[in-house]
Amino acid sequence: MEELYTYTNYRNYLRDFYYERKKTLEGYSFAQFSTEAGIGSPNYLKLVMDGKRNLSQKSIGNFARGLGLTPGKARYFEYLVLFNQAADEDERTTYFRKMRMVKLKNRRERNLTDYEYEFLSKLHYNAVYELVLLTDFRPDPAWITQRLGGLLSEDEAKRTLDNLQRLGFLREKNERLVQSFRKLQTPDEEINLALRSFHKKVMELGMAALNQPLDEREFRGLTIAVNRDRLPQIKERLKRFVKELNDELSQERAPDSVYQLGLQFIPLTRSLPPPVLPKKS
Repeated sequence: MEELYTYTNYRNYLRDFYYERKKTLEGYSFAQFSTEAGIGSPNYLKLVMDGKRNLSQKSIGNFARGLGLTPGKARYFEYLVLFNQAADEDERTTYFRKMRMVKLKNRRERNLTDYEYEFLSKLHYNAVYELVLLTDFRPDPAWITQRLGGLLSEDEAKRTLDNLQRLGFLREKNERLVQSFRKLQTPDEEINLALRSFHKKVMELGMAALNQPLDEREFRGLTIAVNRDRLPQIKERLKRFVKELNDELSQERAPDSVYQLGLQFIPLTRSLPPPVLPKKS
């Protein structure tokens, strides 16, 4: 089975663990796991695997013992459970970051997922990454802070430059910082979480930009009734527009500014439950 640190769903991990153990240990059962974990219910593992039960803080520790996890992996498993059972996106993001920190501490290598999550989740990383394309770019934290209008502090600017180079996004060429690549691919779950943090910051900046001069920004809005069956077509059209704009503007020979485009297409209505029909007498 895969290493624990590769999982983003603890029920999948439990399922893989159980069937792997069944293959290697004759007679292994749900009841045996409960005994080793110190749990009274003989089929509790199955209920959790099937999504019929969640894990409490106490039972997380019991499960870690039954799984035979080291302290580092037990901590990752705890955050993984809390991540999956989180009530809202802020809580999910918090535990996902904790998962990453534990993983980085307990693994020798840093994989592509870690790199891209760091890059995607922070708007100022993207801003500095594009800033290096400007003809007047200077790798000076004070200049970066001033050029980006206070989007980040000087300390953050220095840290961002260092991290973008350390992570391999920026490299030196002919005594100048240049971009290393434009696109990475990672598991959808991790991209989704990273982009939520990113889009949240973009929307905050959009609100602040309402006070900027009209000739420097563009706002458009549309409220319209649609058929839900057309959603895939509409979303694909928006994606195509962004891609085409990106392809065109990326060919710019001497850019002098960095802009942020944000697109939101969100439902204002909610589905209602079907009406309850009166019983026939």
